Amino acid sequence: MAQFGGVDKVIYLLTSSVSKIGVIILAAGSSSRLGRPKQLLRFNGESLLQKSVKAALDVSDITLTVLGAHYQEIGEEIKYLKTKSLFNLDWNKGMGNSIKFGLHEIHKEHPDLNAVIIMVCDQPFVSGELLNTMIDAYHRGNALVASSYGSTVGVPALFDRQYFKQILKIDDKKGAKAILNHGDAYLIPFPQGSQDIDTPKDWENFKAM
Repeated sequence: MAQFGGVDKVIYLLTSSVSKIGVIILAAGSSSRLGRPKQLLRFNGESLLQKSVKAALDVSDITLTVLGAHYQEIGEEIKYLKTKSLFNLDWNKGMGNSIKFGLHEIHKEHPDLNAVIIMVCDQPFVSGELLNTMIDAYHRGNALVASSYGSTVGVPALFDRQYFKQILKIDDKKGAKAILNHGDAYLIPFPQGSQDIDTPKDWENFKAM
């Protein structure tokens, strides 16, 4: 948790007690370049998806996992975790479509959400600590919080509800990066965020680290 005092601490305590933040975990992709569902790749006794969902549950009890390709097999992987899982019929239209689907569904069930975190399931180093750092930044007055790695501004990213309408209009294939690149995002350094798993080589390189 961020360290601060005085007025900042009072503001943090007041806002954190009333803020309602949901988490959307994107797990709908077909992993075509990998040749098998990346969501089910295992290390340290857990699948990538299990690790991602547990990180989300560390910071919020309002979580939604968006499923698509191989949804039955992947859904079994997290059925014991306290996340809501939904199948996006149009998952193959692109990540942006799954983001919009996830936001629509989580907001429909929780219309009083103050903000939402969007994360993917193939960044092995995402942790509850990282997500809490983003929430701390939000409580300190930053309506848009994103991860920074290399020259990239990306996920995990937190969006205040003022951005919900923009998210629901994003391109199906391009995701929410346009909002992050054109918004006044507060950046959280996350150098390990560049480590994602898209190809067999990515997976072998990760295991060799």
